[in-house]
Amino acid sequence: MTINNLRLASIFMPRAIKELNRFAGPDGPDFVHYTSAENFMNIFNAAAPSIWMRNAKCMNDVSEIEHGLSRISLALSKNNRLGRLKEALNGCHDRLGENSIGYFQHHVHGFLRDTYITCVSEHDAAKEDDIGRLSMWRAYGQGSIGIAVVLNKLPFLSETNYLEAVSSPVAYIGDRELGDDLETIISNIELNREWLSSLPEFLVMSQVFNMLKFGIICLKHKGFEEEKEWRVIHTPSVSVSSLERATVTVSGIPQRVYKIAFRDYTSERGAFDISPNSIVKRVIIGPSNYPGVIRDAVVDTLEKVGVANAANRVVISDIPLRTLI
Repeated sequence: MTINNLRLASIFMPRAIKELNRFAGPDGPDFVHYTSAENFMNIFNAAAPSIWMRNAKCMNDVSEIEHGLSRISLALSKNNRLGRLKEALNGCHDRLGENSIGYFQHHVHGFLRDTYITCVSEHDAAKEDDIGRLSMWRAYGQGSIGIAVVLNKLPFLSETNYLEAVSSPVAYIGDRELGDDLETIISNIELNREWLSSLPEFLVMSQVFNMLKFGIICLKHKGFEEEKEWRVIHTPSVSVSSLERATVTVSGIPQRVYKIAFRDYTSERGAFDISPNSIVKRVIIGPSNYPGVIRDAVVDTLEKVGVANAANRVVISDIPLRTLI
């Protein structure tokens, strides 16, 4: 992300930039991926460690993307926000508003159908490093054993888009807050009209597209706020993919996935190191009848993929085992 793009993002996605700034720096939160023990073994398969990005339609709530589209469409329809957004953009470049919205509408059904996601959560090291988060154990402990992988956050905040997989915070807001956000964005465009006019039209248009795309993909009902979710998003219908595509069966459902290989990319366009040794900060074993046995298997698995001092990175949550319902 260049300096210009960072300024653009602050104009068109101020809520996301605020969250990004909160995570930046050594004192900011970490990221954690909650999953089942079985999936953990698949992720850190010695032959090809990778994390799978699954189609959004296979998420826990298949209506989430449609929810985002319906809420943003409603918010734009109120107080003539869509018309005012177009007018503000037209003040920067002739017909930029119509061109930007038209471009988005041309692609919207493609990325609704063809969006791939992997989910992580905010991790408070001071409170959760030794026990994890009970609500997440409940979510991932239904009929399985949960494991939490605390991750090096730097790749998620990296300025490169080498893999065409972009991280974004989830917004847990209602219609009123969403409307306020759109009012802020319209005002930001008007206040920065002179600078935006100096930029190439396609650059501003791409920011409008990203604003709407990520708004739809990363908008959830405020009742889920305790999940503190971020999403890593890949939309092959609108961007060239360098990720491995595979067809797998998950929970009996054959499906296409994209795989982000856990390896060192620093020699390729100066990207980042997400080898297992670099990306894994800590692993927390969730409540279980067999915590010691599972810990031994997790340590062995991490050692096989090159994680140094694996035994020191794996802990067992001491939250008492109950029926996680």
